[in-house]
Amino acid sequence: MEAHALCHRRAAHPARLKPLSVRLQRDPLTLCHAGVVGTHGRGLRRGTATLVLVIVVSVLQAVATFGAPAPAAQAADAGAFDPGRIIDDSIFFNGDAMTARQVQDFLETKVSSCQAGYTCLKDLRLDTTNKPADQMCGGYTGRAYQSAADVIEAVGKSCGISQKVLLVTLQKEQGLVTHTWPSEWRYMAAMGQGCPDTAACNEAYYGFFNQVYGAAHQMKRYANPPGTSNFFTWYAPGRTWNVLFHPNSACGSSPVYIQNQATADLYYYTPYQPNSAALAAGYGTGDACSSYGNRNFFNYFTAWFGSTKGYDVSAEFADYFAANRSWLGYTTGPASCASTGCSQAFQGGMVFRSAGGVHGVRNDYLASWGNYGREFGVVGYPTSEVSCGDMGNSCRQEFQGGWLVQNSSIGVRYVSSAFLAVWFNWGREYGAMGLPISDAGCTSDGVCLQAFQGAWIVQHASVGARVVPNSVFTTWSNWGRQGGTLALPIADPSVPGGADFIQAFQGGVITVSGGVGRVSSTVDPWFDTVIRSPWARVPEGGAVGGSGFGQLHAAVPGWCDHCLGRRGPGVVDGGSVVRHGDQESVAGCVAGFAVVHAGWRWLLSGVPGWLDGEERCGFVRGSERSA
Repeated sequence: MEAHALCHRRAAHPARLKPLSVRLQRDPLTLCHAGVVGTHGRGLRRGTATLVLVIVVSVLQAVATFGAPAPAAQAADAGAFDPGRIIDDSIFFNGDAMTARQVQDFLETKVSSCQAGYTCLKDLRLDTTNKPADQMCGGYTGRAYQSAADVIEAVGKSCGISQKVLLVTLQKEQGLVTHTWPSEWRYMAAMGQGCPDTAACNEAYYGFFNQVYGAAHQMKRYANPPGTSNFFTWYAPGRTWNVLFHPNSACGSSPVYIQNQATADLYYYTPYQPNSAALAAGYGTGDACSSYGNRNFFNYFTAWFGSTKGYDVSAEFADYFAANRSWLGYTTGPASCASTGCSQAFQGGMVFRSAGGVHGVRNDYLASWGNYGREFGVVGYPTSEVSCGDMGNSCRQEFQGGWLVQNSSIGVRYVSSAFLAVWFNWGREYGAMGLPISDAGCTSDGVCLQAFQGAWIVQHASVGARVVPNSVFTTWSNWGRQGGTLALPIADPSVPGGADFIQAFQGGVITVSGGVGRVSSTVDPWFDTVIRSPWARVPEGGAVGGSGFGQLHAAVPGWCDHCLGRRGPGVVDGGSVVRHGDQESVAGCVAGFAVVHAGWRWLLSGVPGWLDGEERCGFVRGSERSA
């Protein structure tokens, strides 16, 4: 509540009260007429700017006993006050503006010592209570014996309100920052929260902690955050409103274009603008139609903390910002330009201008886009806004080099222009491929792969971009992908989206039956013989129950083996296809022997004709063979 209202109510709270002539001695910069502010349950402000005439002599006598104002506090330049931009969002809503240590140090610079029998703000200690999290604040964990600085820091962080704003409000409402003999009532109504001029204060807000938390909570509520009603609309930013100079409507008003949410908050909290007389008076008294709350907020803030202005919205982005301020929020950096376009950072994302026009990129997409070099990488500049209407349960944003696709289950995935054409042919997210579940990755041999829900796209300069369904991809992976016998796919599946089809590769064919794939032929005559033999032709997870074929391994120069992992006639556990030169055989693991792969070391058993029927072991890089 403002100083003049506090004066009017002091008699109702006699604790530690001095005589009236002394009680009205406010900070000489405030003079018991800080302005007309305050709020009750619906956020409406009370107010009267009537000055208390009996204080003139006593105020002059009390200057020395109140506590000197900050040395830097000077009357603000009347021309610097902009009623439509009192303070910028980036400064007002910065919940990390000050630490508790910085707040404490600041308070100690304002008051060196208190009068006997009083507790100054720098020395205040109190027990706080728990507050639940909601749409406005992140809640509060109560603690015993907290300092005012602790409370100011924690509330600012929880509610996203600058600690500097809270300090300035404490000063303009009750002079608490510089006061050397504050009464208990000043702490009871420290922020003026819930204290309209037209009624008694709401006792639910009594006390320093409740005042600070309640005021910060209310400041966030004014913005109608998601999950709340759209109640506060009459000072909505981006529009012109007639703002009164004084509670007496006869004093008139003038149109004010409210540029940002922070300025709107101040008008909800104190619904009057200073007239020319109030501005000309600096911290002093204007005329009968003057109000002082927002003037004093501006004066104290600039005197103590510097400019209330953040970064301006670049003129080239002004129209876009006006139409998208709800998600952009405030500026967090200046505009910058390169030869290809310009950009500016905001709380909710970034805005870019390029040959494709002016478009914004939301924070949800910025990290993924940044992984590809943003506008300087392969993705390039945005060419559209986020679109969700034709994307089923997902959204997309189009860029020069492809799309960013997003939903809650896949995150944000980049699909390049080259892969987009393939994805479109398969029905995009509505087809057998579904949504992308990974970004594309490329290997040193130039093969690029990207996983989708139902298939993969495999691309290489020699074969183009091919769709490999998951059932085929599993078998292809078992065969070593592009490094194995099958090499790269040279065609798409014969029946896109079907359960039974074939797919051709450079080194063979995979046949899918009932959704299960197996290699049905290869261009390698040796291994094709093995595949087609009644004993060795084991479908992947199929008729004979085997786990199928793995990758051919070059064991030693001229020697290869291929694990079957399946029992057969005379085979106790597994076996291998073994080849040397133009000879091949199937070597089962007979009782007491095994085919073991351990690095370059191999133990081979029962390979008739090659090892003269003897057990041979210890092949090391083809340089040693012993019986």
